[in-house]
Amino acid sequence: MLNFVFALAFVAAAPPQDASNRELQDLNGDWRLVSVEVDGKKMPAQKTNEFSLTFKDGKFTSYRGGEKRTGTYKINVNTSPKTMDIVPGDGADKGKKWSLIYKLEGNTLRICGSDIDQPRPTGFDTKDRTGIILMVLRHE
Repeated sequence: MLNFVFALAFVAAAPPQDASNRELQDLNGDWRLVSVEVDGKKMPAQKTNEFSLTFKDGKFTSYRGGEKRTGTYKINVNTSPKTMDIVPGDGADKGKKWSLIYKLEGNTLRICGSDIDQPRPTGFDTKDRTGIILMVLRHE
């Protein structure tokens, strides 16, 4: 009976790690920015064409125009909404944490946050919320 209880506890504990690993695999790859909202207003389309993002096993590389930035990220799939913490490895914000929420549906990724070192948003709506940015990306 005791072995059964240990086995049950192990099985019950395994799915969150599996879900996290599956989500990390789904995030891996190149993402192209398709739209941006800041403070409830859409940014012009030409601004979105300048940005892309690559996730690979806990590391990211972002490209904006000719500028490249790198860093690390961690996700938590056990919260609602899911969370992502990004830490730039270079540039002016090196080592600071950007606390985000995200939603991954098929080949669409929504990432929402405010400035680095600011509180994590609780929802994806940017209307009437100063300093909140929502990015929608598509997997390439």
